[in-house]
Order: sequence, then structure tokens, then C-alpha cells
Amino acid sequence: MAVILVQKKTIFYALIFTASILNSIIALLDVLSSARILDPITLTVYIFWAGLIVQTIGIIILYLPTKRGKLGKLIDPAFEGLYIPRKKGLVYIILASLASVLNTVFYFQVASIGDPSTLLPLAQFTTVYLLVIDAILQKDKPTIIETSSVIIITIGAFLAAITTEKMDLITALLALGPMNIMSTIYIYLLKRISSTVEDNRKIDSISLRYWLIFYMTLQITPFYLISCPYEITQILHEFVSSFLILSVDMGLTFLAMIMYIRALSMGKMSIVNALVSLSAIFGIGVSFIGSWLFPNYVQIPVYNFFVIITKTFGAILVVLGVFLLLLSETSTYILLKIDQKRAKELLEELSKVNGIETVSAVVGEFDIIAKLNIRSLAKAYDILIKRLARLKGIEEIFIVSILKEWEKI
Repeated sequence: MAVILVQKKTIFYALIFTASILNSIIALLDVLSSARILDPITLTVYIFWAGLIVQTIGIIILYLPTKRGKLGKLIDPAFEGLYIPRKKGLVYIILASLASVLNTVFYFQVASIGDPSTLLPLAQFTTVYLLVIDAILQKDKPTIIETSSVIIITIGAFLAAITTEKMDLITALLALGPMNIMSTIYIYLLKRISSTVEDNRKIDSISLRYWLIFYMTLQITPFYLISCPYEITQILHEFVSSFLILSVDMGLTFLAMIMYIRALSMGKMSIVNALVSLSAIFGIGVSFIGSWLFPNYVQIPVYNFFVIITKTFGAILVVLGVFLLLLSETSTYILLKIDQKRAKELLEELSKVNGIETVSAVVGEFDIIAKLNIRSLAKAYDILIKRLARLKGIEEIFIVSILKEWEKI
């Protein structure tokens, strides 16, 4: 069996960009669905049930054997079969699914504006909230380039979202407030889940996405059935008549979320979400294609020259901000010679230092090798000088910067 080696950053960016393209297509399908099913809570219930059906079928297909193991390994190499989460992982999944339910209801309310090129940028303000959370969790201020990049992306997304009569103040506030806040909580919990170890393994992205949609459906269905004014037969008829578009929507969402979750396990929340902001750019093209294919549902306003220039400038700012973030990331190996009497204590202390991903005790010229993945080179040296220098028992420190990193697929 041939072994393929690919740069780790290449995998990371490929996952993000593919997810961004899929998200722009999903936004078009969401607009079509919201034009067909006007009540956002009803649409949320229908789309969750369609997603649960499609993803159950998808899980069965991913069990099919190939030369490299289960078919699902081609999507996520960590997939060994549907994993049933327990303990802390289960708690995080239930909380994340609740946040996703609320976010989805608000999202479909905003989707009623009928323009994916406006809907997608409004969803990108989550990046700002995530940057704040990253800074709080790491007890560290963001770097200048990082702050500048996120501000540029946010301003660009706002300018790209400029439209005409359909965007009112309430819709804008709903998007900037509850929709993005729930999305931020959801992403934060996903990050916690992706780093949770149970039974000596992390939860793979395929299993995680499946259980998320399972609990989302489980949480909203009883509430809907109790409060719904429609008869069961009417609900089933509307669901079946809309199943095709909903199933395609959730099938693509399944793939996009798997890629997003994998990328989330490889990078910081704010960085990953900033890169996903590219979907706002792809959404402009998708909007025009959608208005051509489905003129009765996707309505692109006739923009004047000023609005066209503003939206184009906003798109350029988003791309510029994304590339500034890409240039700011750095990975470094730290090689340490230590006092062997404090080996155990140092391993524990190093594992708690923000930015250090792995710590290994080794035999040879050095005693400990740690991998540091941090937002900027300046921040890496700040950790080395200010934090490691305070640890007792470290005798010598050597730094090896990573130029390229390869991963087997």
C-alpha cells in the first residue's frame, strides 16, 4: 500500500478552503429552504431530521471496507467506527448541540433576507468573539498583527454584507448578537470536545458530527411537537415534500462540518474561523448563480455603483486579513537539557504552558522535546524567555523552528 506524505499546513488549509466553498453552497440551499418553509423553528426541526437520516445513511456507507481500512478513514484517518462518547465528552456534546439549536433558529431567521452574499458575512463576526476567548483562555494579549488581521476581516465582512432594503436593524442586531454568540459558544465547545481524550483516544470528527445532530434533533423535537399548531399529517407531508433539498443541504453540511472539526483540532479557534470567512467571498459568486437558477427564491438587489465598490472592497479586506493571519503562525521544537531530579515535575509544568502542544521525555543528547505552536514568532520567544526561564531545573534551551511539516494520509 502506497504511503502519501502531505504537508500538515497543506491539509489544514485544504480542509478550511473546501469547508468555505461548501459553506457558501450551503448558504444558498438555506436561503432556498427558508423561502419554502417560512417558520424558522419548523425549518430547524425539518433540517435536523433530514440531517439525522442522511448522516445515519452516511455512517453506514463509511463503514464500507477499502484497502486502507474503513471508507471513513479517507475523510478522517482517526475514524475507527462510530464512537459513543461518555463522561466529559458527552456533557460537552449535549451543551454544544443546545447552542447549535439556538444558533440555527436565529440563523434561519436572518436567512429570510434571501441573499447568501449578505448572510455569510454576517456570520463571520464570530471571529472577533473567538479571538477574545482565545486571549482570555491563554491569559495573554493578542499580537498586533493578529488583532489587526481580525479587525480587517471584521470590517471587510461588514462591508461585504452591505445590501439594500431587506436588511433592517433588528435583523442585523439578531445576527451580530444571539446568532454569533451562540455560534461562538458552539465552536468553543467543539474545540473542547476535539481535545478531550476518552478510552485513550480522541473523538473523531465523523462521530462527533453524528452525535451533535442526534442530540440537536432530540432536544428540539419534543418542544416543537408540544407547541406546534399543525397536525402530524400536515407536518409529515411538508417534511417529505421538502426532503430532497433538505437532505442535500445537510449532506453537504455533514462534509463541511467534518472538515471544520478536523481543522479546529489542528489550529486555534479564532484563526480557523477567520479562514472560514472566505466563504463570505465565495458567497458573492454563489448568490449570482443562485439568482440566475432560482430567480423566484434568491433575490439579489440591483446594486448601485457605490454598493458594488463597497462590497468588492470588503471582499478584498477579508482576503487580506486572512493572509495576514496565515503569515503570523509559527511552530517550534524546544530541546531541553534538565536536572534529572526534577524530570517528572518539569514534564507536568511544561504541559501546562500555553502554546505547548506536546511534551516528550527522550534519551540522547537532550532530555525533553516540546512542540510549541503559537500565534507569532515574537510570542514564541516571549514564552521561552519569560515562562521557561522561571522553571527550576532547566539547564539549557535549544530552539528549532519548523519550516515545513509533513503528515501521512
